[in-house]
Amino acid sequence: MRRFRSLSINLSLSIVTIILMLLATEGLLAWWDKYPPRPRSYVGEYQDRPGRDFVVDKEVGWRLRPSHAFVWKIDGTPSRYYANEQWFRISNRDSNETEGIRVVMLGDSFMWGTGVAYEQTAGHYIESAFDSLIVYNRAMPGFGVDQIRQSLEHWTMPLQPDAMVIGLYTEDFDRPFFAFRNGVNKPTFKLEEEQLVEMTTRDRPGWLLHFLERHSYVFTLGRRVDRWFGLKYGLGSWWALNGAFIDAMQEIREKTNIPILFIHIPWENGTPFPGRQSHMKDTNKDFIDLNTQWKSPKERFSCYFERDGHLNATGQRFMSRLIIQWLQTKVATTS
Repeated sequence: MRRFRSLSINLSLSIVTIILMLLATEGLLAWWDKYPPRPRSYVGEYQDRPGRDFVVDKEVGWRLRPSHAFVWKIDGTPSRYYANEQWFRISNRDSNETEGIRVVMLGDSFMWGTGVAYEQTAGHYIESAFDSLIVYNRAMPGFGVDQIRQSLEHWTMPLQPDAMVIGLYTEDFDRPFFAFRNGVNKPTFKLEEEQLVEMTTRDRPGWLLHFLERHSYVFTLGRRVDRWFGLKYGLGSWWALNGAFIDAMQEIREKTNIPILFIHIPWENGTPFPGRQSHMKDTNKDFIDLNTQWKSPKERFSCYFERDGHLNATGQRFMSRLIIQWLQTKVATTS
């Protein structure tokens, strides 16, 4: 009994010490405003509120308003964007040409070409480099890795393209954890027994998780640590979900025998993503990390807008040259 009482006291003291340490850490982080809470959004929490330039797409999230033109200003310079009847970005003169090698570009605003005219996008540069090649731009601003995978399945495979190029910006890997983004509810997934399963309203958090997400700095720090392990080593729950989306895209490639090139587009500061590099190498995926292609930080900075952070025309052309080299080895082209 004495031993049991001693163990109970020691265990209680340990628990109290841990709680006090957590509370102290919580107070310090709140005082410094380090790692403020960033609650995720879950299925059915909000009503759709799409903007004037985009419409809801239940299978993917959103897409451009069909037969629509609008202007965005990037770094003080306005650019006009055009959408065709199928709701995808085109030049100001839509081509009806359908004969030729079909290459699909997938990704977020970087692949879509935010801040540059259509004639300055990587897709246009690629198309111009070959005699008989058509580029279909199926990228969309704001997409995460989950939506890129969905766009591959629902927007790309019906085209039966000859090749696919998938650009993934580092921030795209944070977006699958939010069911409501840009005023729109989108399909959101979880992992069950290593399989991607679409989430429902039953997957909303209980009261404790709900409270921690909205109020706890320590809880947010824990998620940041999990994310750091994903970026650095390809480990943890953050990476597990994102890696599953990449592998799901590769599975489609293996079933259809359509070559896919994955491109890593880093933040402007060049922060590396070694966890993803290791995964792509271990799974034998065709992969280009732009970080390894620039000869110097000066060359890297020249490829981004000064304040906005997207690839500028120089960056789009730089990326297109790498894609063109890959296409020349993967599909029968005549340049």
